[in-house]
Amino acid sequence: MSPPPNLTAQIEQYNSPAVRDLAWAILSPTLIVAPDASQHSTPAWYEQAFLAIEPHLHELDKDDSALMQHLTTPATPRLGIWFERLWSYWLLHNGRYELLAANLQVKQDEKTRGEFDLIVRDDDADEIEHWELAIKFYLGIPPLHHAKHWFGPNLQDRLDLKFQHLVERQLPLSQTHAGQQVCAEQGWTIARRRLISKGRLYLPGVETGTHPPLPKCIDTHALLGHWLTQQDFRRKARQFPAATYRHLDKSEWMVSQARQSTSFSDISSQVQQPHPVQLQVDGWHEKSLRLFVVPDSWPQQAQTTLLT
Repeated sequence: MSPPPNLTAQIEQYNSPAVRDLAWAILSPTLIVAPDASQHSTPAWYEQAFLAIEPHLHELDKDDSALMQHLTTPATPRLGIWFERLWSYWLLHNGRYELLAANLQVKQDEKTRGEFDLIVRDDDADEIEHWELAIKFYLGIPPLHHAKHWFGPNLQDRLDLKFQHLVERQLPLSQTHAGQQVCAEQGWTIARRRLISKGRLYLPGVETGTHPPLPKCIDTHALLGHWLTQQDFRRKARQFPAATYRHLDKSEWMVSQARQSTSFSDISSQVQQPHPVQLQVDGWHEKSLRLFVVPDSWPQQAQTTLLT
């Protein structure tokens, strides 16, 4: 499923890849829903967050050096850190919320009990909030309504485990004795906990339209892509000889950039990898398709992880 037209238009008005990422981090739909409604950030809240920084985004699009310095100092290959830095940059330029601390470790008896992603002051409400950030990309195997059936591309992560970690450990951190002690040392009282979760789910097969029910912890407006095994990808590609493909490296998992498309014959060697590869496919459907191509053994490996 493609992003909503207004989301696509709002992001594609910018030329800078970093500015596009920042716009996407703010405007893209929620992925994982917080179980407590008070922890959930609504679409209207994100729209206001975008409007608060929109004039600055246009200036950044002319010269994104300040944003790039913030994102790359120090350098990191991790998309999760990139996502956190996008939001910490927003906090420095939004006008309402003030960043008090980022990645603040909570220790007790010399052991790390957790980490506050962001501690933020809401100047309008004169309150302090704990923000937990998560950007995730999961591929599902049937039955799709079970959270444990959604896996990170390299099978190193699983939706049910991530949800459990967020709900049972990260979001309640300020309510633990160790978390309260850290906050008290700074003179903070946490009035609200907020989950900011973005990303995409990838459905098996490439049929668009209706799909089976998804896990309850997933937002109903979450972005969707698709996945195929290498064998099924080759079979499907033969049906569309005029289709074009673009390999999306991890820096494009949020927003794809304007790069040269290629034919199936040129992309075929890139997808014959021992690991999942993400593509943008044009010509299979009316709209562009985000597609993971996984090794033929991937579905069975995913099943096997459920038994361990």
